[in-house]
This record gives sequence, structure tokens and C-alpha cells, in this order.
Amino acid sequence: MKSIQIFCHPQLGGLVGCLLLVSIEAFQPRVGSAQTTLLLEASDVTPTLSTFQETGGGNRFVDEAAFMALHVQREAQHLQGRYDLIANANALTLATGFTPNPTVLRGTGGGNRQAEEVVNTRHTSTGPCLGFISSNPHEEITLEDRFSNLELLVESEADTTLVIAGPGGVWCNDDSQGRNPAITGEWLPGSYRVWIGAYTASEAPAYELSISDRSR
Repeated sequence: MKSIQIFCHPQLGGLVGCLLLVSIEAFQPRVGSAQTTLLLEASDVTPTLSTFQETGGGNRFVDEAAFMALHVQREAQHLQGRYDLIANANALTLATGFTPNPTVLRGTGGGNRQAEEVVNTRHTSTGPCLGFISSNPHEEITLEDRFSNLELLVESEADTTLVIAGPGGVWCNDDSQGRNPAITGEWLPGSYRVWIGAYTASEAPAYELSISDRSR
């Protein structure tokens, strides 16, 4: 028997006060007896799968069960990422001449820690380190080359902040373009951790992060 249990935080919304339990049972004596069950107890969620019956042997059943477990894990990541229960930053590598220009990443920002505590910095040359972020970055960007004029711009319906840590230090910004933060300048090769902050710990703003080579 294999099991995955995810307990949702009562303040997250969506799957409020819920317990998601995927229990996977495989009984080997008879072909066709493998069974997987998804149990949901929530006020606003309707189960999409109650029983899956495999008739062709065990291998396909394992694949179906793994797929369902991944689906539940991704749902929990979407709802709970700001509480650091699941952290899985997007990873992107860029070199000179990258396309499309701009390249756009989408995700959910916020967290339950103050930005200045996570990066141990209060003020930078590009602005103050404000907002609430997670311990782990929302994006990870690796630059293979030096860029003389690269811009990272956050667009969101919420008021967000931008925090970046990488080669040479930490850079933060708030409201560079209206309520949208942006950081532009020369960037050295290396790996950069990027956070999109929210103004309260209860927010998880959806965002688009545009990366533009403005020298082209």
C-alpha cells in the first residue's frame, strides 16, 4: 500500500478545511483487482474520480495512480505555495539572443516571511526590499552570458514587489512602473533567485514576469 496525504491550511481558500487523501492499493493475486481510490472532504470540491478498475495488468495502473497523485500535488502547490508547504520554482536558462524577447513566466507569488528577512537586506540600489515572500524563490533564472541591459518586469492585478538575489548582491523594487515593480540594468552570468512579493501574508498574487533584452 502507498499513500499520499495533504492537509490544507484553513485560511488558504479554495480547498477550505479539507483533507485530500490518495490511497493506492494493489492486490497481486488476481489480474484486474488493482484499485485506486480518491477521497475528498471539502465544501467546494466535487471528486472527479472515485474508483479506477484496471483490467489489463499492473503496469498501467501504476501510471494512472502516479498521474492522479501528481494532480493532487500540483493542486496543493497552487493553493499552499505561499506557506512553504511545497516549493517548486520555475527554472529558466537564457543566453544572448534568446527568444521570444520578452520571455514571460507565470506563477503565484507571496509568502509568509518578510522579504528583508529572507534576503537579509532592507535597502538596495534599486529600491527597498518590501512585501511578504516564501523562503524558496518563485523563479530561478540562469544567465549564460553577460547582459548589458536586461529588464525584469512584474505585471499583476495585485500590488506586488520584486526581490532578486544573484551574482553581486541583492536587488529589490516596488512600483517602478505604476504598481508594477521592475529592475533594469547590467546582469552578470550566473544563477538568480527571484521572488514576487505581496503586501500581506494572506495574499498569493498571480503574476507574469517579463524578461526583456532591451539592448536589441
